[in-house]
Amino acid sequence: PVQIIMAAITNICVFIFIYRYCKNPFVGIFLYSIMAFFYFTTEILRESAAVGIFLLNYENFKQRKWGKYYLLSFLSIAFHYSAFIIWVFPFIRKLKLNLWFIILCAVFIFITPFIESFNRLLEFTSVTNRLNNYIDGNGLNMNWRISQIIKNAIPAIIGLIIYKYKKETEWERPFILMQILFTIGTFAIPIVFQRFINYTLIFTIVFLANLLSSHRLSLITRQCLLIVILLSQSIYWSGMYARWIPYVSIFEEVKIPEREEIWEQRLHR
Repeated sequence: PVQIIMAAITNICVFIFIYRYCKNPFVGIFLYSIMAFFYFTTEILRESAAVGIFLLNYENFKQRKWGKYYLLSFLSIAFHYSAFIIWVFPFIRKLKLNLWFIILCAVFIFITPFIESFNRLLEFTSVTNRLNNYIDGNGLNMNWRISQIIKNAIPAIIGLIIYKYKKETEWERPFILMQILFTIGTFAIPIVFQRFINYTLIFTIVFLANLLSSHRLSLITRQCLLIVILLSQSIYWSGMYARWIPYVSIFEEVKIPEREEIWEQRLHR
């Protein structure tokens, strides 16, 4: 029942956002189902609700009603503390793809050694242990970090390239660039920046859906973009399908050996 309620809150907010900003809402829902649906509705229930409330709050962001925006942001934070990142978004409205952005990406890549050095200077065991946990990502290795680039950054980058050369549609540039920046940040502090990606992911989905729905783009361009999106998500699906399939009703409890093994090795604490 809790999962049903939380998923309903999230999906209602996401569908409203997609309906408002997608040229073809059905394309937006299609990409959402591929890129975020299962993750949002089965794994990060509290955070996905925080994201959903932020999406409704975006109207205040657009109209620069900062009092209402920050007031409603506390509701997002009440669901998940990671929502404090939305306090930063009003300050990045003029973020552009330029030399400074590239330098910022480089800083995010090479920030890990500095964080580790700073962590060694701290004398509080609880703080240093937590920072180490965030940096190590609970054993998240380089393959996982690269997969995040492929899954979350590659589609956005390809979309930006198409936008630049086709001069296609209006889109919220800062959120797409922040998506790329947060993804690069997963190299430094995986757990933290992976959380932040969730607050820009729906914007990227809407951006890509509008490109796929544009008749100003050639059919071959849209087909290639769709192929890139599907291939970029295949890594995530190949690693996650065992958690969802085979499906078993909670009313007919059956223990699946593969799922029990995942529980013991990855999730059980």
